[in-house]
Amino acid sequence: MTPPAAKPTQNEKNQALLDVDHLKVGIGKRTTRGATIVMGAQLVRIGVQLTTTFFLARLLVPADFGLVALGITVLGLLNLFTDLGLTSITVQIKKLDQNTASALFFINVALGTLALLAVIAASPALAWIFRDENVAPVAIGLATSTPISALGAQHQAILMRNMRWGQTQGLGLTSMTTGSVAAVIAAWLFDLGYWALVIQAIVSAATQVAGVWLICPWRPSFVRSWTGVREAIGTSVNLSGSMVLGYLHRQFDNMLIGWRWGAAELGYYARGYSLLMMPLNLVTGPLSSAMIPALSRLQDEPVRWRQAYLDALILVTALGGGLAAVLFGGASPIIELVLGPGWQKSEDVFSSLSLALLAATPMNTVSWIYISLGRSRRMLLWGVIGTSTYVAAFLIGLPFGAVGVALAYGIAQISAFLPCMWMATRHTSTSFADVLKAILPVMTITVIVGLSLRYIADGLGLVPGLLATALAGVAYIGLFALLCLNWPQHRRVRARAIGILQGVLSHRRPARIEAERAARGQPGAREDDIKRTADA
Repeated sequence: MTPPAAKPTQNEKNQALLDVDHLKVGIGKRTTRGATIVMGAQLVRIGVQLTTTFFLARLLVPADFGLVALGITVLGLLNLFTDLGLTSITVQIKKLDQNTASALFFINVALGTLALLAVIAASPALAWIFRDENVAPVAIGLATSTPISALGAQHQAILMRNMRWGQTQGLGLTSMTTGSVAAVIAAWLFDLGYWALVIQAIVSAATQVAGVWLICPWRPSFVRSWTGVREAIGTSVNLSGSMVLGYLHRQFDNMLIGWRWGAAELGYYARGYSLLMMPLNLVTGPLSSAMIPALSRLQDEPVRWRQAYLDALILVTALGGGLAAVLFGGASPIIELVLGPGWQKSEDVFSSLSLALLAATPMNTVSWIYISLGRSRRMLLWGVIGTSTYVAAFLIGLPFGAVGVALAYGIAQISAFLPCMWMATRHTSTSFADVLKAILPVMTITVIVGLSLRYIADGLGLVPGLLATALAGVAYIGLFALLCLNWPQHRRVRARAIGILQGVLSHRRPARIEAERAARGQPGAREDDIKRTADA
């Protein structure tokens, strides 16, 4: 009798997760499969968000959302200092040893705890700044989720480093759904008001950490050497600086509106902004999760890196362009359906911010370039330039309320588009001309469809408006398909899509062959059939 194989030790489990050189083999198929998985999960995530928003928008008032948005603004800044770009380093770094990974884990946890203590200490000042005594307890409640999330930050990064998309997305959906259900129950059955949103954040964080420790077998250990850690922290300084600047351009508008106009006005802005971020995250989130690890593995192979980046850029621009077209054109029926009556100002915010979506989706890919190639200093430089532009736009639009800030931001985003892409692609294997050839035709289609839909949908009711929006989406898909057939830069995307379809169909082939042979009384599939299926 053959003795059972020895179980791997904890050190062996850790090393197997930290060593990712084997992922270069078949990385194209792996990345495509990962992007597909994450995109599907993101669609489900948007469904959960829309359902949650549907209920909470009717159970809570705009001031509740505005109050929590203020707390999230404060918490978001602290979260940057609890991470310092350390999880991005875990994903990007070529060689990651156990000492470095463990040290990063303990640093994350320590920073998360300090963040909670900082919010508690600053709570009186927060109430004074925003002239609302409820801001302080809400911020403290939200900050409770920070040390909880820190316990799973490195585990999550290690799973991403290993491109384990199914596990990470399944866990993310579970934690999000659990938090959403808790929020609706708290608001509906217990009438807890804005505390329902605080409960949502805490429950989601706790579920995420519990799940990631069950899924990821990596465990931290005693740090015997801090050499690799010092190098990682040196890189993280630029990354964390870029993240702080990015936070300012994403959250400073909330601060200004809350300070100048109060929680109710901010509630309208936050709901419109949140609805826009759902489809934007559908595009950029999944592809970023797939592309940053993949491009990081290809950083020493410029030809493969260029092809992978341009293919993904075309895809993200096409998806973002389609969303921008239907959201801008169909803003009125979409807001009426999701938020219901009394949210007209959110519709104006939503419509104005949709302008930014046209440029925001391709601009989000510059982080793929900077992180995967280790160009954190240039990333920080663009952060200074871009954030200065956006903050100036916020200040210009502030006297006109939430809608003025949204419109100013959309104009600033479009104005920054070309400089952003030019700066990111300098001295890389991808030229600025490559980028323009890839995205300008898609943007042209977006403008045509979006303006046409806006002209038509504004004079329609809810149901006809939604129908017109859906038809505009179909028209956009058809135009993009024609573009892939005729525009040289997009033919690789067409070939990749056909390859994916063939791969899906090939997975059904063994079962069909087996059934046919069983019906004829023949033995199972031959070895060469199995091999061909495995290769596909």
